[in-house]
Amino acid sequence: MINILIVEDDTTQIMGLKNIISEVINDCHIDMAQTYDNAMEYINANKDYDIFLLDISLCEDPDAPTGLDLGKYIRTLKVYNSTPIIFITSLNDKIQHAINSIHCYSYLVKPYTHNEVENALTDILDSSIIKEKPILFKSPDGVRFKVYPSKIFYITPQDHGISITYNSGNFITRQFTLETIINELPGNFYRCHRKYIVNMNYISNYDKVTSMIHIQNASIPIGRAHKQNFERRYLLNE
Repeated sequence: MINILIVEDDTTQIMGLKNIISEVINDCHIDMAQTYDNAMEYINANKDYDIFLLDISLCEDPDAPTGLDLGKYIRTLKVYNSTPIIFITSLNDKIQHAINSIHCYSYLVKPYTHNEVENALTDILDSSIIKEKPILFKSPDGVRFKVYPSKIFYITPQDHGISITYNSGNFITRQFTLETIINELPGNFYRCHRKYIVNMNYISNYDKVTSMIHIQNASIPIGRAHKQNFERRYLLNE
């Protein structure tokens, strides 16, 4: 699973980028922000992004923070010290600054083409910079094994630990709780109920009337306190 954040103030541009990325990368989760503040909320929400696409000019106010400012902040975070950043700009004079001071991986000059976006993404994917990190689990009898987050469907408490249902079945581990495992998971996981964490990418159906989602053969409730935020996240994922 590749987690991507697009920061672009133009609605048409951001939706176009999302569509192109979804075509190029089958197994991806895309968050979209149209303002600097919204982008900061995503970045500081304990998510684990693999690629950033940042529009340099986020608004017409010359005193407002820009995509360059956002890129500088991203580089101050140890976890994103070398994460690929693709800058988007119509200002050629900003490109050299982005390359030299922020170490962007690539850039797109508006109006860019589908092929230019695809080439920038495939260059990153082919470079082996991005590799999904497995989580090391230990079963109650002490057996250790690794599971990639992209293979996990949902997680629920069980036997003083958690039960993890994934593509090969399910298992129980007592080394995590729902409160601690969420910190090990990428941004496409969401705690939709006090007893469930779900992988948003595997949701096949959501019934607003019953507040139930369906993943594989399981029906999972949405907690009342989580319903509004879940629906916002779910609509963004569609």
